[in-house]
Amino acid sequence: MIVEKISLENWGKFRELIEINFSTGLNILYGPNEAGKTTLIDSVRCVFFTKHTSHSEKIKSLIPWGSNLSPTSSITFVQNGACYRIKKRFISSEMSLLEKLINDKWERIAEGDNADKKLVEIVGGKLPVRGDTKPQFWGLGQALWMVQGQPFILEGINEETLSSLQKLIGATIESNQERKLFETINEKFSSIFTLERRDFKKGSEVKNLREKIEELEKGKKENEKIKKEKEMLVREIEDDEILLEKKRGILKDVLEKKEKLKQRVELAHEHKANRERLKEEVKRISSEYETLKKQVDSIKEGKKSIKDIELKNSLLEKEKRGLEEVLKNLKGKISEVNENISRINQSIELNDDALQYARIAYDAIQNERELKEKQEVLEEIQDLEDELLKKQENLKKIKAPSKEEITRIQEINQQIHDIKTKLDAVGLTTRIVANSDMYGQVYLDEKGVNLKLRKGEKESWKSHQTVRIRINKVGDFEVRSGSEDVRKMKTDLDDLEIEYEEALAPYTIKEIGKLESLLQDKEEIEKDIKRIKKEIKRQARGRKTTLEKDVIELAKKIKYNWRKIPQDSQFKKYMQSKDKSNVQSQLSQKIDELEEMLRNLKKEQKDFNKLHSNLENKEKEIRNKFQELEKSIHGGSERIKEIKRNLQRLEEDALSRDKREEKLNKISLELDKKERAWKEYENKIKEVEEKPLKAWEENEVRAKRLREDVAQLEKKIAEMNGRLSIILSGLEDTNKIEEELEYLKTREEQLLINAYALELLYDLIHFYRRKTIESLTEPIQRMVTEDLKNLLGPTYSLVRFNERIKPISVGISDWDEENASIDVLSFGTKEQIWYIFRLALGRLLSGEEKQMVVLDDPLTNTDASRLHRALQILEERANDLQIIVVTCDVDKYNWLAKANFISLEK
Repeated sequence: MIVEKISLENWGKFRELIEINFSTGLNILYGPNEAGKTTLIDSVRCVFFTKHTSHSEKIKSLIPWGSNLSPTSSITFVQNGACYRIKKRFISSEMSLLEKLINDKWERIAEGDNADKKLVEIVGGKLPVRGDTKPQFWGLGQALWMVQGQPFILEGINEETLSSLQKLIGATIESNQERKLFETINEKFSSIFTLERRDFKKGSEVKNLREKIEELEKGKKENEKIKKEKEMLVREIEDDEILLEKKRGILKDVLEKKEKLKQRVELAHEHKANRERLKEEVKRISSEYETLKKQVDSIKEGKKSIKDIELKNSLLEKEKRGLEEVLKNLKGKISEVNENISRINQSIELNDDALQYARIAYDAIQNERELKEKQEVLEEIQDLEDELLKKQENLKKIKAPSKEEITRIQEINQQIHDIKTKLDAVGLTTRIVANSDMYGQVYLDEKGVNLKLRKGEKESWKSHQTVRIRINKVGDFEVRSGSEDVRKMKTDLDDLEIEYEEALAPYTIKEIGKLESLLQDKEEIEKDIKRIKKEIKRQARGRKTTLEKDVIELAKKIKYNWRKIPQDSQFKKYMQSKDKSNVQSQLSQKIDELEEMLRNLKKEQKDFNKLHSNLENKEKEIRNKFQELEKSIHGGSERIKEIKRNLQRLEEDALSRDKREEKLNKISLELDKKERAWKEYENKIKEVEEKPLKAWEENEVRAKRLREDVAQLEKKIAEMNGRLSIILSGLEDTNKIEEELEYLKTREEQLLINAYALELLYDLIHFYRRKTIESLTEPIQRMVTEDLKNLLGPTYSLVRFNERIKPISVGISDWDEENASIDVLSFGTKEQIWYIFRLALGRLLSGEEKQMVVLDDPLTNTDASRLHRALQILEERANDLQIIVVTCDVDKYNWLAKANFISLEK
């Protein structure tokens, strides 16, 4: 089978319709990653071997992102000499249509499910029962179509490919009856044993029987375990009932002890109440004593504080009078410093104005000099622009061809000359000798000339194709050249002359030499224009507009600066001066003098300001100290008033000092008496209060714990009795289980005998099949080994295959072992072996009909030394196969001259 055309729409990244045509030989499908190469090739597998009603994850992934469009594909292919076209649409509006080209018209042969089935009947393979298609369903495509990222065939060649090979080479693997027998044995073997034969297959009768035996043995052990559990449970119930009776007796004793403790607890509560009452009385009397004592101490302390404050205020008043004298002297010094500062500020202001006007005058002179320089640059630029304009006008007047046009005219002229020379060499020569006076016309290639000869005269003419002579009163005769070359040269000459006239038509001068001279003049002017533009660019540096603006701005700035200087200023006179450089030097000197004078004045000003600041700080410091003294004196006076008010409040009880002392002693004696009584109660707390209460609490805790223990035991016994009832109801008859086990084990022995016999039969038929299938591997082995030697060199020899015709080892002369497993070879070498294997298998299968081989980046890991030979093999095999190579690196295939390159770069 070969594929002629693939059309996709709304298929993965191909939202718009895309159509790709393939040649019957070598096709190179190339483009960058994500261009859709694999998507395009994968569409063949998907359309051929997936039901159009499928909603598998693979099919859903074909829907363009962010849409609900239906993936649609159309594939045109040739099989068994007939041309077919399959159209499928998935997901929504599902459709499957199979057509056949008959007498150049497409005729429908099946649709829907029938089209799906008919398609796989034509191309081979199978449809999956559910889900996505897999390589084993692709028929010949399993071995011939390489999947992206999977250069190797993991499983062996499928049955359809093996049958095709058998038919092609005439090998007899097995008859139909034998195949059915083999399939029956394989099916029964697969239903009993796992693939690795480590165990019987799940679901088989042997496996089910063993599981049943295991389940019964497990039930038997469980039954024995339950019996032991019942005995343990009965013993535990009996132990707990004895413990329950014991706990109930102890609880009764604890409750009786509680009644005896009740009277002692009441006495303890009464003792505690009396103790706490005495404690409160002690606290009250103690508070009264402390208050009265504090009152007496406060009166004494207040009177002492008044005397101390009055002494301190007297000293502060004396210090205050001294500070008033110091402040008076500081004010005089500050006034004198202020007068000096005012005088210096006036001098600074006058000199600062003079310096400002001098700087303005200096800037104006500087701007005038800068203005003059910029105006000179502008004039130079303007001269260059005028010259450029003149050259450009001269260039416009010259109408001359370009170098390419001159070259083309010369080439046409030379071709015309060459053809005319050839025509003259191979044309017709006509000579007439007049026997009498002769008049008429001579037509040379249909161009007429007059014929007029006297008797005895002769004349000859040259023409290329035809000569026709008309002689008055005699008639016409014609001579023609039969050369096809002459006719072709004449046609070419006519075409070239027309082309020559068209090339010269735009120009008034028709001579090539003058046109060349005119082109030279044009080029000279263009060089001058380029030079002038370069000079303008160098002079202006893109700043002509900036220069013009600068000139205007400088003129305004100069005018504005001179206006700022007053008329009576000594610097106004410099405005009209011609010698700007000398004036600028004088102004610079004057500015330096004024700046020096201002620096001296400002230094003097700074010194006086510092002195003034120091005097003011000192004055402020003394004033702050003076204020603090006044504040302290005032605060002392206010404190005396406050103390006197407090003394007056403390003495409101009208008691004398002695009466107050007497009252304090009386309260002290009462307090001492109450404290002794309270301490006596405190000493009896442990014996009278704590011990009875602690015994009561311990009794309560013990009674509570015993009640809980009794309740838990009663609950536990009830639960264990319930469990005992359940266990008794779940016990099975052990004898019945043992009888069933004996029967099942007998049945197991019979099944094992049958299973091992089937295993032996399975091994025998596979040994027979492996031996007979070796006849298939010989032609493939020969092709692969031959191509492998061409690609890798004589180091590599015979390639060996397993029973599924899968390459498994290769002979390598440099290795110690006779054959090296393919698995131990480098990835690149393995890739190359599978590449050659697919091409060889495709050649063999193309014996009756050409087959398609798909190779997805097959030489990714092939080095440069092997790549050339690998591509040479590819080009040779394309004579027998349709090959589609998918690649991101098209450069390595560029030298393949016969390949059809298909780009997906856009």
